[in-house]
Amino acid sequence: MTSSVSFLDRLNNQQREAVLTDTRSVLVVAGPGTGKTHTLTTRLAYLLNRQDITPDSLLALTFTTRAAREMRERLRQLVGEAAQQVFIGTFHSLCVHLLRAEGHYLGLSPTFQVCDRHDQVTILQSVLRRLARRDSRAEAQRILHQFSRVRNLSVEVELELERAGLRDIYEAYRERLRKRGLLDFDELLLLGVYVLERQPALRQRWAGQFRFLSVDEYQDVNPVQLRLIRGLWEAGSHLWAVGDGDQAIYSFRGTQPQQFLNFENDFPGGLVRFLEKSYRFPPHIAIAASQV
Repeated sequence: MTSSVSFLDRLNNQQREAVLTDTRSVLVVAGPGTGKTHTLTTRLAYLLNRQDITPDSLLALTFTTRAAREMRERLRQLVGEAAQQVFIGTFHSLCVHLLRAEGHYLGLSPTFQVCDRHDQVTILQSVLRRLARRDSRAEAQRILHQFSRVRNLSVEVELELERAGLRDIYEAYRERLRKRGLLDFDELLLLGVYVLERQPALRQRWAGQFRFLSVDEYQDVNPVQLRLIRGLWEAGSHLWAVGDGDQAIYSFRGTQPQQFLNFENDFPGGLVRFLEKSYRFPPHIAIAASQV
C-alpha cells in the first residue's frame, strides 16, 4: 500500500486540508473540475493507511452503480486489494445489505427481491384494474412518480397520499409487492431508515461497524437519505461529504437545496471546506459559471 505522504503530495493545498480534516462531520464544497472524486478517494486511501482503521469500517455512498465502480477502481489504484474490503455502493445497495441482515424486525424475508421499474408498472396496473381505476401504462407511471416524490420528501407518507387520493392504491400496491417478496427502490430506503430509527441498539451496531461514512454528490441527497446519514452519524459514525450546490441533478427524486446549504445545522459542529481550483476550466470561466 502506498504511504499516505505520497497520496497527499498529489493534492493541492485545499484538497489536502479537506482530506486531513478529522472533525466528526465535514462538508467539502467542490466546483466543476476541482478534483472532487480524486479528493474523496484520497481521503479513503488516507484513512486506510491509518493503523487504527480497517477497510471494513469504511462506508462510501454515491448515487449510481457506475459511480461506485469508478470510485472502487480509483481506490484500488491507490491502495491495491484493500479497496475490495471497503463498502462502496449506492444508498439502495446499503439498504439491501441492511434489510437482508435486519429485516426480520419488520417481518421481511432475507431473500426478498428488488422490483425494477417495468415490474412496478405491471403490478400497479393490475392493482388499478382490481380497484376499477384507469389502468393505462401512462397512468401507472404517473401514479408511481407521485408515490416516489411523496416517499422521498415526506415523513407522513400515508397522510400525504391520503390527501392526494392515492392511499388505497398505495396500500394495495405495497401489499401486492409484499406477497411476491418484492420491495421497490423507494421502499428500500424507507424501511432501511425505519429500522435504524426504531432500533437504537441496531443503529449503534451499524455505526460501530461503519465508523467512517463518506458521501459523494451530497447536493443530491434527499430527505430520506439524509435521515439515513444522520442516523449513523448520531450513533457515532464520522461523516465526510462532498458535493456541488450548483449541480443538484436528482431534483426529481425530492432533493431540496437547503439540505446542502444547512449542513452545519443538520450536523452540529460540522466544518465546511472548499475546493476552488478548477483543472477543467480557466479561472474566469469557472467564476462565471458559479454566478449563473
